[in-house]
Amino acid sequence: MPFMHLSANEIDVRWQYRYANQYPKAIRLVSAGLLNLKPLVTHRYPLEQGIEAFETANDITRGSIKVQILDG
Repeated sequence: MPFMHLSANEIDVRWQYRYANQYPKAIRLVSAGLLNLKPLVTHRYPLEQGIEAFETANDITRGSIKVQILDG
């Protein structure tokens, strides 16, 4: 994410942390092809449609699991 864009537009980025020791195991499973995570990303939006992306993520009637905002 371009820091200056975030700063100039007063955009807050918040990170979600999970259990620290689970990432290496999850990465091994995905790398081995035992987990396909692509179906979990149900919606993708360009950065310009960020507001709609957040609305989708917030609206349970839209059936989103994971919403991605893509830059570029």
